[in-house]
Amino acid sequence: MTGVRVPCVIVLAGLYQAGAAHRLAGRRMGGTRLPGVQGGTEGDEAAAPGRRATPVEVGIRARPGGTATNRLDPARSCAVHGPWNMGRAMSSLPELAVLFPNEPYFLGNTMGVMGEPLRHLYMAAAVATLQDLDRAVRVLEIGSWIGFSTLTWAQALDERVPHKGSILCVDPWASYWSPAEIQAGGVMATMDFMARSDLSYNLFRHNLTFAPPGVRIDHVRGRSEDVLPYFADGAFDLVFIDGDHRYAAVANELREADRLLADGGLLCGDDLEHQAPASACAALDPAIHYRQDPATGVRYHPGVTRAVAEALGPVSAYEGFFVMRKLGGGYVPVDLSGRTASIPRHFPPALKASIRSRFG
Repeated sequence: MTGVRVPCVIVLAGLYQAGAAHRLAGRRMGGTRLPGVQGGTEGDEAAAPGRRATPVEVGIRARPGGTATNRLDPARSCAVHGPWNMGRAMSSLPELAVLFPNEPYFLGNTMGVMGEPLRHLYMAAAVATLQDLDRAVRVLEIGSWIGFSTLTWAQALDERVPHKGSILCVDPWASYWSPAEIQAGGVMATMDFMARSDLSYNLFRHNLTFAPPGVRIDHVRGRSEDVLPYFADGAFDLVFIDGDHRYAAVANELREADRLLADGGLLCGDDLEHQAPASACAALDPAIHYRQDPATGVRYHPGVTRAVAEALGPVSAYEGFFVMRKLGGGYVPVDLSGRTASIPRHFPPALKASIRSRFG
């Protein structure tokens, strides 16, 4: 398969070196964003067909001071769900089945495609760095929305690691925007409507019916701060953070991800458009989702910038996708140079064409 070649990671001299561990909440250093992808293209592939699967339970640890359980506390508004499949999901979503019988849907005002699409090529390349595992790769995705990134992980697990893998998605599919943000209109008002009407959740279920049949996908509907404490230490090989982008949420998810990640695993996330020293982030409003840097004009998510700077310092990042490897209690940059990444099958045709045009 022809892919898109990922370039060398450029690491600024004096900031860090590949292989030098940075402990979570340890030494703080300034950083910079790393360069984008370059290379060729791939041809279209047909979407994988839906499949049937037996509902399963998600393994859950006992909370501190509690007893072992295989159910989440219903008082915390969490629900565990097994793998979604064509037969089961479509039986409860007939309207979406009629509208989009042969494909996932991410267009219109669904906010399904947000951020730089090239990040998904790097995501797939990152999965390939786990190919030496002698078992299936375990992925935790915090923040799934309507499944655009979930399908990227699923295709990468299906194609780039020998034992494939599983994905556990955690998302409340609920509104968390302030009244002022909603009243201002725009993206947040649209996402608020989709969450309150359950359209985002139903689209997620529909879209995941087109995941590769060899990759198991489960999901837990609940807030990350309520759900993540139930999962066992070292339970995942890759943790991807792309939920609530406000500082407190990202900082908590980074702390939990460190506990949940197995040694050698990948800690990664989305929407790190701008890196800055932790000292320069202290004044950033922790409640702001998105802002424009008055000095550079760069639009970025200050909560992500601040939380990552405080927890990890400078990180290896690609078009807003950051990734670090956990080794011996610390973290090292991940060099994706020389790797290839195919354009995901679920990308809408216009988006595929746009990516191809950028690389000639």
